[in-house]
Amino acid sequence: MSTNNSNNIWGSIITRKLQTQSEIKRAENLLYEVYCKELQWTPLEKNPSNYRIEESEIGKTLTDKYSTESFWIGAFYQDKLIGCCRLLHSREFKNLELHQYFDAQCSSLLDATASAQCEVNRLTVHKQFRGKGIVLLKLMRCGFHHLLYGDDHWRNVSKLLSSTPSKPTMKYLKWIGADVVGDFKYHQSDPKFSYVFVLHCSNIHKLIIIGLIDLYLFYHRILFMKKSNPYFYAFIIFLLIFLCLSFLNHLLYN
Repeated sequence: MSTNNSNNIWGSIITRKLQTQSEIKRAENLLYEVYCKELQWTPLEKNPSNYRIEESEIGKTLTDKYSTESFWIGAFYQDKLIGCCRLLHSREFKNLELHQYFDAQCSSLLDATASAQCEVNRLTVHKQFRGKGIVLLKLMRCGFHHLLYGDDHWRNVSKLLSSTPSKPTMKYLKWIGADVVGDFKYHQSDPKFSYVFVLHCSNIHKLIIIGLIDLYLFYHRILFMKKSNPYFYAFIIFLLIFLCLSFLNHLLYN
């Protein structure tokens, strides 16, 4: 996808919860396309996550034992699913996925017994939409919005876990304040290590992260608008006022 085309589509991308099993299957099909076909990764027959490749009516999918009880988020351009991630809450699972792969020393860093923690994983973006990290950040923003405004057990989450071998994803995890606590391989034949991140966050921290992501997305949006919209500066003033009022409203009434 060319740069000009990319600039035109970023504002049209929406992120939301995946509502149905059919939508989750589309996400798992995207995972298969990226993990198994693009990255040439094949899950072992026996693994702690019960990773497995399955056939479906939309093609092959990459699924596991956590799939049905996870909170899935999708990024859409028009009707096309172009990105996904999921949230695992410690209330729903005796052990989060990362706890299955760490030795005793690293598990103590993650504290598997702590309540109100969440793991973010399967953060995946279609290769045609990875430019500038827009889709990745929109998925992250949607996740933090759910942690801030979802049900009580999500709002009470004060510790996030995640892992990735991807340098762009690592950059954004560090950008929001997450710390690297170790690395591992899902199995010894994996070509890359996955780096494990932990983020301790209050609700105010979640709000600040959402604000930072909004500013980053806004910056890239106005770069395009400056070239194409004669009312650019009026829009900027209006939007800044709106953002300030929204932030004050949250601080005063939440």
